[in-house]
Amino acid sequence: NEGATNCTDTGTTVYLQHLQFEKPVHVYDDTAVPFRGRVLIEGTDSEASGDGCLINGATVCLVDKAVAGSDTEGICVETNSFGEYEAPAIIGSTVSVEVKYRNHTFLPFYGNTVDYDKGITIDPTVRYERNDFMDTTKANLFVEVAGGLCNHTLG
Repeated sequence: NEGATNCTDTGTTVYLQHLQFEKPVHVYDDTAVPFRGRVLIEGTDSEASGDGCLINGATVCLVDKAVAGSDTEGICVETNSFGEYEAPAIIGSTVSVEVKYRNHTFLPFYGNTVDYDKGITIDPTVRYERNDFMDTTKANLFVEVAGGLCNHTLG
């Protein structure tokens, strides 16, 4: 302002015609906090050790638990070579977690008492760490070894 506009205590009303729209404007705050965890194979880790067979390439999705009851898939990330993931969780949203990997089944890791099905309301003052999941899928593997001159099955 080079003195052309009145800047006294009473001020000046300025009308901005270019800000009128035909439709209402909706503004959403998508400020997020990190939501971290690991994905590993059940039975390869103990609660105390922190090590185990981690799954690289599993997809972890934060599912938005809408008030109306229709959940929508939100942010999805993949686990890295250490089985770790970090997804941005939008503050104020309520999310559940879904882990996908080759039609396998996943449950929260031992000792994790969070009710992911109910949802977690994201609070900016809370750290969302150790949201770990384990692959509970089992498969039976049968191995027969043949040997000797008559090619008999051993064991």
